[in-house]
This record gives sequence, C-alpha cells and structure tokens, in this order.
Amino acid sequence: MPAVVVGVDRSKSAATALRWAIDEAVNRDVPLRLVHSASVTGDANAVMRAAVDAVGASGKPVRLQQRVARGRPARILELNSAGASMICVGSSSHVGSTAAALASTADCPVAVIHSEIAPSSTPGWVVAEVDDSPAGILALRRGIEEASLRGAALRVLASWPPRYTDIHDPDAIAQHNRTLRAHWERLLVPWHACHPDLDVRAVAAPGSVVNFLARHRRSIELAVVPHERATAIGELLGPSGFDVLICEAP
Repeated sequence: MPAVVVGVDRSKSAATALRWAIDEAVNRDVPLRLVHSASVTGDANAVMRAAVDAVGASGKPVRLQQRVARGRPARILELNSAGASMICVGSSSHVGSTAAALASTADCPVAVIHSEIAPSSTPGWVVAEVDDSPAGILALRRGIEEASLRGAALRVLASWPPRYTDIHDPDAIAQHNRTLRAHWERLLVPWHACHPDLDVRAVAAPGSVVNFLARHRRSIELAVVPHERATAIGELLGPSGFDVLICEAP
C-alpha cells in the first residue's frame, strides 16, 4: 500500500517535516511511515518513540508504520521510496545535498519542508513549474493534486528565456507573456473540467522561475518542480520560506 514516508531524527526541521507528513497522510488516506537512519540502536529507539508520541499528540487518525535501518539517510529513504506516495524531509544546512541525492534516485516525489515559517490559517498558492516536456506535465499533475488536497489556489508557472533586446522592450515582454499564458490556458481547459472548484491560473514569466518564486514568496505555500530541478534544490530553498516538492522522473 502507498505510504507517506518521513525521515525522523531529533532535529527541529525533522519535527516540522513530521507535522507536514501527518497532514499529507491524512489527506491522502494512506499510512504514515516513520523512517530513521540509525547509528546507535538505543538512540534510534528513543527517536522513534518521540516521533510516535508526536503523531499521537496531533490527535489525527494516522495509520503508522515504522522503519529503523543503518546507513546514510538518503540511501535509507531511497530504499523506502518504492511504491510510496512521497518522501518528506526537513530543511537544514545539509538538506540540499541530501534532497538532491534522494530526488535523483527516489521512485516518488520528495518534499523538502521549511522549518522557519509558522503555518497560516489561509492556504497560500501552490505553484507548479511547467513546460511541454513529460517532466513539466508531470509537475502540473502533481501541482493539481497538491492544490486539490489542501484547498489551495494553483498557479501554473511557465518561464521563457528573454532575448537581450527584450530586456529593454516592455511591450515585447508583455506580448510574449500573453502568448505563453494563452497557450497554457488552452492546455488547462480539460483540467478545469475535472476540477471545477480549483482556482487554477496560468502565469508566464521571463527569465528564471527562481526570480518569480522570490518575488511572490509571501504568497506561496508549496512549489512543485520537475525532476531535473533536484540538482538546484539549494537555489530554490534559500531564504524562500515555502516548501518544495520535487517530482519523480516521468
């Protein structure tokens, strides 16, 4: 059976990821699998007990699975990715390399959960970075899924590389944005029919998607990015404050 997998340890970032994973498992109606990479068995038992207690304290109806294994955290989580709905890890000083290694090989999406932002009573945007490739279409599907689960608005973000001459031509930039946005609005028509209650809009932006995400970071709850973004996860996280879901390979 699919499960939401979360890496647990004694860190604050792992505790934040656990809280996020609890809600994800409840929303998806799948088990929550607690995974710990152990070096000392006694400490591993204590870590797992604390995680189980935290789940119980949430008061939410979660079916639990527990896994303790020796090895590198990224490798242990990778081994638990087969058949999983997603893997959740907390953000930390070393999360870039861990998440990149994990997302490059995992068989499911990898969510990197930010620990510094207090949860809001109003859902922020889910932003899905898309293009016409299979990886971009998969990011769209994952974005729709996540926005639907949390009752959030979805912004479908398509970027384009401006020419040097465009930088000094606001009219050319506006026209290119309109053309690209119209292209994606047409592609979204079937999704509107399947999800009539979902607030989904196409957004076009010149240059790097990182710039768009940085400008709108206060409105964003979750960024859903294609598989190849795994190698640049540190750039996406930075001081952003929002969570990032790296899709599996299509």
